[in-house]
Formats: sequence, structure tokens, C-alpha cells
Amino acid sequence: ACRCGRQAAVWCGGGRCRAGRAWCAEHHVRHPGDPSVAYCADCYGDRFPACTEQGCTATGYLRCEYREAGEKRSCGRRVCAEHLERWSVYPASVPGLALCGRHMGLLRRQEPEALLERLLFLTEARRGRRGRAGRAALPRLRVLRHIVINTTRQVRDMETLDAMCRSVQRRWEQTRGGPPDDRRVREAGVRTLRAHAASRAEDVAAFRAEHVEGRAHYARLLAHLRATGQGELAEGIGFSDYRPRSRILFVHVPPRLRGAFIGRGGERIRELSRVTGVEVAVERGRQ
Repeated sequence: ACRCGRQAAVWCGGGRCRAGRAWCAEHHVRHPGDPSVAYCADCYGDRFPACTEQGCTATGYLRCEYREAGEKRSCGRRVCAEHLERWSVYPASVPGLALCGRHMGLLRRQEPEALLERLLFLTEARRGRRGRAGRAALPRLRVLRHIVINTTRQVRDMETLDAMCRSVQRRWEQTRGGPPDDRRVREAGVRTLRAHAASRAEDVAAFRAEHVEGRAHYARLLAHLRATGQGELAEGIGFSDYRPRSRILFVHVPPRLRGAFIGRGGERIRELSRVTGVEVAVERGRQ
């Protein structure tokens, strides 16, 4: 008999019951893809957990990996494939961090240094949990720059980001106490930042060399704007980055000036590219 006292109709095939408990027609749920298999409500919830996004009826097969220092476990909220936010911060061969919408929103509101610190913490937490040190690694500084821009919409140059990494390292070196797992994460993070320092120095040196050329192109851009009576644009924009291989000059343009800088249908920015001799592009994000 079912636990409600009614006549049982099926055996539950779930992990809790292990086919050792039977349920009535009202208290069982059929497998969505195989009507010959049934579960009780608890086992069905274990096997097909609901997505935690409001109003979603899909199965939440994926768990949020976000975790704060001092917490024993990651968030663990169940999310379906549609509502999962995958933070792509590693090479394409390594899945990005799985996040629920709430925690992805939290990361987007962080200042750049706080974001870098959280990225390092989550990376080391994942490495420790999976026991595969090579699977998730801190990206190169140039990639970190784009992660900061894409996540926070804030632009920082390579030298500033390198200084932020060194600041995080000093803070973690000076932090004492806390749960054992947090100490392990901090110690691993310090080792990672020390090993990362050489590649950061290379990227900063390349950044400085590239910007000598980039600043020359930017100077021509400003001279043209001033010579053609567009002094407000010249005073309002800022140098952001230069890519010598693709010959792209990224310029920071405040939102109020973007329409004038780009022009109708992109006409003005194409003219600026022609005059400057490189492709001029508006940098996403804010300074």
C-alpha cells in the first residue's frame, strides 16, 4: 500500500526508494521520457530538479559554482541550460564557470580589482574541488583585461590590471586564519599569482611598446578632429588600446558623444579611420 493508505499502483525507481517502496496513482510521477518508469515526488525531484529561475518549468541539471570566502559550499542553485550564465574565463577547451543569474549579476556590479579577486578565488576553488590543476588556470593579462571590460563594462589598461593583481597577492599573503578550505584557496592563489607574474610582465612590456605606435595614430586622430572644427570630440574622447597586428585603434568615447563620433551609418568613424591610417573603433565600457 502507498503511505497514504491507498492501494499502490507502481514501484518507485528513484535513488531513495530503490524499487523498495510502492506508491498510489496520486503520489507518483512518470519519467518524462519513459512512461514505464515512475518515481515518488521526492525521488523525481532528485532525478529531475526544477530550475530555480522564477516561472521556469525546465529541469535544472546544472549547479551554480559561485562561492564566497567563509562559505563551506558553492551556491548550488539548480539552473536549466537556458538560464545558466556561463562565465567564459578559460580557454575554449575548458567550460567556463557555471553561474545562476543572481550571481552573474553580482559579478557585473563589481569594481575591476574585486572582480579579479573573485575570479582567482573561484578558479582556485574549482581546481581544488576537481583535483585537476591544469583544467582551470588564470588567463593572460590581455585576456583578463577583456574579461573585466565584458563583465563590468569598465576599461582598465594592462599596467593598472597588473597592479591590481599584485594588490590581491599582497592582501592574500597578509590574511591569516579562516576556514581550512579558504586558507588552501588563498595559498594556492598566491602561488598562482607568483607564477603569473612573469607572463604579466611580458604583457605589460608588449602593451607599452604597442602603445608608442598607438599613441602616434591617436595623435593624428586628435589633430584631424581639431583641424576640422570638432574640438569637443577631441577633448571628450580618450585613448584606450591599440592592436598592431589587426591595426585597430580603440578609443574611449563617452555615451553623449558617440553619435557624433560614429556619424550617421558609421560615416564619420570610417572617415577617421581613413585619415588616421588604421581602423578606429569605439571601446566598449567606461573608464
